[in-house]
Amino acid sequence: MINTLSSTFILSLVVFALLFLTGKDAAPRYLSNTVYEEPLFINNNPLQDSTETTPARVTVDFSQPSEEYIRAEDYQCWTSRYLHTSEQNQLLEDMGPVSIRRVWIRMELFYDLETKETDYNYDFMGFRLYDYLKMAERNTDTLLLCVAKEYDFQEGQIGKEEFQIVLENALAHYLTKFPKIHLVEVLNERDMHFKENPSGYYEYYQVFYRALQSAQQQLHPRRAVKLGGPVAHRFHDTFIPAFLELYAADTASSKQLDFVLYHQYLYREGYDNPAQVANEKETMQTWLRQNGLNENTPIYVTETGVFPTTTGTEFLEKDYVSQAAAVASLDYYYLKQGLGIHPFHWTTIHVKNSRKNQLVEGKNELTPYGNMMKMQSMLEPALIAAEAQPRDERGIGVYCLPTLSDSSITMMIWNYQYTNYDSATAYSVALSMENIPQQFLNTELNYQRYLIDEHHANYATGNAKLAMVENGSVRMVKQQHQLSFDLNTNGITLLT
Repeated sequence: MINTLSSTFILSLVVFALLFLTGKDAAPRYLSNTVYEEPLFINNNPLQDSTETTPARVTVDFSQPSEEYIRAEDYQCWTSRYLHTSEQNQLLEDMGPVSIRRVWIRMELFYDLETKETDYNYDFMGFRLYDYLKMAERNTDTLLLCVAKEYDFQEGQIGKEEFQIVLENALAHYLTKFPKIHLVEVLNERDMHFKENPSGYYEYYQVFYRALQSAQQQLHPRRAVKLGGPVAHRFHDTFIPAFLELYAADTASSKQLDFVLYHQYLYREGYDNPAQVANEKETMQTWLRQNGLNENTPIYVTETGVFPTTTGTEFLEKDYVSQAAAVASLDYYYLKQGLGIHPFHWTTIHVKNSRKNQLVEGKNELTPYGNMMKMQSMLEPALIAAEAQPRDERGIGVYCLPTLSDSSITMMIWNYQYTNYDSATAYSVALSMENIPQQFLNTELNYQRYLIDEHHANYATGNAKLAMVENGSVRMVKQQHQLSFDLNTNGITLLT
């Protein structure tokens, strides 16, 4: 095939190959045999329908100090409304171990208010809860348990004492049977119910920390289980500080607040503005300090995305890719804030809005969002400095995450445009690599490039498999190299 290529293309392919600096026998992190190669494109990845492109520039300088790459794909949420097949679960496990996995139980399902009977292994959506929790325990050492409630003691549905006893017994049961539950969060998005009455939520929080303390005394052997709140539906700049103020004023010796949680769907300043999250860690630490609390309290953003509830456009196949690029952009801004704040991927299957799905419902395939997470899992341990332009103050434009190990350089580059499909910009990216480490010079190197966009790695338009659009080897002799490729609307590419 190479003999039939023009000399221009051969030169272009060699220059392009200089980036993909994986040692000949080294394999990318967690790259499994579920990745399928597609034919090489002469223009790398020609844009569909002759889309016009705008120049973009990415510069990676390997002489700058590296830092630890905080792995976003290591924090995940599993919906309780769907039980994965073993094949679907394997797709997730191929991405590597998970630091924390968020799971759910529901009080109205394990406790019958009329009969006072409990069924901790309740049937829900056609499967048993134990099967869901057992599968969730695989591939992680830590489960974060979200206890959702439908019974309201403040409205008289159930007595407050009865609520606490039911909760205490349930926690003791689940903590005993599933010892990887180390974290518990108090309810879910109840700021939408309590609105300007955070004291109403805090009354539930008090019941939870009392119930958890009693439940832990029943554990053999004893172990510390951490508790957190307020699990707000957004980065709520009145509800969260008010919750912290109530906690600081609580004089109970048994109170505990081990981590702070909220969700981020970009309600505040628009779904096309991922940059709005850039200072959330600093703001949260200020709120903690103002209330005399530990400013280093961990922060968990346990749901992220840009399609809350059932929102989306009529272009579903485009929205799938927009979700992938949006979450990558949110993860980028959280990553830049350093350790102590962790976004969670939400979710494997969302039965009401498939735009949020990482798995294709009813099939053993990944969505574009799931494939983006797979790309994240292929990045290396050390993060390198990079500049990517253009990107505006709202976070619309080009991003780059370059990473490094002793044997590999891998980087993820993407073009986030949200759902501005009529006015979106496609880019012709000029990538410059400077001060390439010596160990990658004068040796034969393997390289690959993978692509996600509307027409690649998108089950809605064809092949769901993560698309390899370049594959080869090259011998590199210089420390500075350039290459170019195109990125369509919300396109994501991984170079390794």
